[in-house]
Amino acid sequence: MPAGGRTVVLLAVVVSILVSGRGYGQQDGRGPESNRVIDIAGERTTLKTAADKPFAAYLVGPKEAPRGILIIYTAAGLSDPARTWADELGKLGYRAITVDLYDAAATPHAGPGPTFQSLDQNDANAKYRAALEALHEPGRSLAIFGVCAGGGQALEASLAAPDLVAATVSYYGRPAVDVKRLVHLRSPVLAIYAKGDGSPAEIRAFQAAMHGAGKVLEVQTYDDGPCTASREGDAKHQGARPAWQTARDFLNRYLK
Repeated sequence: MPAGGRTVVLLAVVVSILVSGRGYGQQDGRGPESNRVIDIAGERTTLKTAADKPFAAYLVGPKEAPRGILIIYTAAGLSDPARTWADELGKLGYRAITVDLYDAAATPHAGPGPTFQSLDQNDANAKYRAALEALHEPGRSLAIFGVCAGGGQALEASLAAPDLVAATVSYYGRPAVDVKRLVHLRSPVLAIYAKGDGSPAEIRAFQAAMHGAGKVLEVQTYDDGPCTASREGDAKHQGARPAWQTARDFLNRYLK
């Protein structure tokens, strides 16, 4: 092949890799993230809490995945955006799950619908625990990924199953400052904020509380508007955002 032809082919391959976002993981597809094209097929299923209460969940991603992740979206039902976030992480090689916190009160879009203000926290924590237990497999590392209002719930989920969680990501979540509760965390936490999400004083209080509890906390603030990641369909367009790469790097550091 002429030299010019080889150059064109090489450029085409490079562009293909950059556009697809692949080439990030190892060649065996097990980590840091899978570099294979993963044909995902999500499924709605029913799980039960320890008290034998059934609830709906959405599972997606390779069943043999070495990593699992619980998605908690700003809308508490099984909304389209919640499933989209799970789908996108499933494409990266995670076994992903998102749950209906309002007993089949699913909303097709981000709103209107049930909100976390009316959430029964004990009931939600039982569902988080059950979902993480459903993901748990020998050798599989688990993480929690909360978006917007779900960011605050990410800490609740991590506290509900500290023995199962290896990493917690809070996207624009409300900071927690109760040291007596935070001491029970076992996973490192990444808290991502946009300018305008919470006051600097709240974030400093969160940092002080996590320090007082002896826990690992990383905080990153970006110029996006408040709760940018919660826009419907936004999960498909995170690749160019520094916050998304920060979250992926964090998960790659703390998950096997």
